[in-house]
Amino acid sequence: MHMIKLDEIARGLEMSGYDFVWAVRSKTWVVPDGLEGRGLVLHGWAPQRRVLAHRAMGGFMSHCGWNSVLEGLSAEKPMMAWPMMAEQHLNAKFVMYKLQARLKIPTRKPWEDGFVVKRAVIAEGI
Repeated sequence: MHMIKLDEIARGLEMSGYDFVWAVRSKTWVVPDGLEGRGLVLHGWAPQRRVLAHRAMGGFMSHCGWNSVLEGLSAEKPMMAWPMMAEQHLNAKFVMYKLQARLKIPTRKPWEDGFVVKRAVIAEGI
């Protein structure tokens, strides 16, 4: 299931029509065949603050961990919230409704095992 989710994100990023930088922590996932190369996929850690500070960076899709929220807001980038667990949902609500920083990706409901956000939703959000 994890690889399917990453494939959907990859396809959604491509469908958006925008160039991108994406840090992927999976050690086993590989970029699906057929992607046009619109972006840079980094495996492992990325210098997030430096990337966000670059003038070419137009936005930030974040899981809404507090450090990422602060870095995105400090860089004054529009943020697409995609909380996964713990306090990230609360942080996403704060970013969305109090700061009005952008939009929220639909997340899994407790009763929806195997929920995958579709590539079209990601592309439209971007």
